[in-house]
Amino acid sequence: MAERTTTMTAAEYRAIREHLGLTGDDLAAILDVGERQGRRWENGATRIPAGVTRELGALVDATDAEVARLIAEHPTGRPLLTWRDEETYAADNPGTQWSARWHRGVVARVLTARPDLTIAYHDDPTG
Repeated sequence: MAERTTTMTAAEYRAIREHLGLTGDDLAAILDVGERQGRRWENGATRIPAGVTRELGALVDATDAEVARLIAEHPTGRPLLTWRDEETYAADNPGTQWSARWHRGVVARVLTARPDLTIAYHDDPTG
């Protein structure tokens, strides 16, 4: 995401959060702030610091890079695997900052660029 020269608006914060496929609580945890602070930014009650704007840009860039990687590298004929729930995703991906919701959003974006692929749950033997 290009470096910003203006303060991020509440609407931009929310749009980026939704683009990333994250809940407000997910994003607050990634940004290492309380859920209440994240809601204040999203509601426009408090100004969004420049550091948070930069962090959001980095999250968008990382997400876009993962989408691009999967588009380029995922083999035809094998489904994109994703997770049904947050608990299993966290257990299978220890130390990740991302959520299963984020991952499902990533594979959905890949599918729009690679209609030759399908999406299946990682624990679905028919997938």
